[in-house]
Amino acid sequence: MNIKKALIIAPHIDDETLGCGGSIFKLKKMNKLVSCILVTEPSKKNNTAKKIEKKNKQISKVKNFYKFNNYYRLGYEDAELFKASETKLINDFNRILKIEKPDTIFLPFYNDAHSDHRKIFETCQACLKIFRNNFIKNILMMEVVSETDHSVLADAKNQKFNPNIYFDI
Repeated sequence: MNIKKALIIAPHIDDETLGCGGSIFKLKKMNKLVSCILVTEPSKKNNTAKKIEKKNKQISKVKNFYKFNNYYRLGYEDAELFKASETKLINDFNRILKIEKPDTIFLPFYNDAHSDHRKIFETCQACLKIFRNNFIKNILMMEVVSETDHSVLADAKNQKFNPNIYFDI
């Protein structure tokens, strides 16, 4: 697979690392362009100001650790994506896609147990059609180990994550 410019779509902090951290390292080592979208921010309802500050420092460390070419924070509230306007999410993704023009997208598995992950996959479908963004050549779903194979729905429909592309890291 020929990847020149990748865009990682991470619903939450750490999803980029759990889903494709090794691939990010490999691509950066090969001098490829890699950018990331962090969709959500730590919830103000579930975190103290001190904890949010700590998480923001961790986000900054991860951003610098991977040496992303660009890093976007969309600011949606963690665990509240079900309330987010799909139109606004689509517009946010399309705006970044037009800036980045990636040939490869990494996004969560469509049948992930986490509703935020599924919402991001479903929303991205509207943006990733070839007639809208024909520069995208590869759409790769990533396994976010903490959630991916815990879906009852996946068991019922026999639609568990079944990778067919591996990166030797």
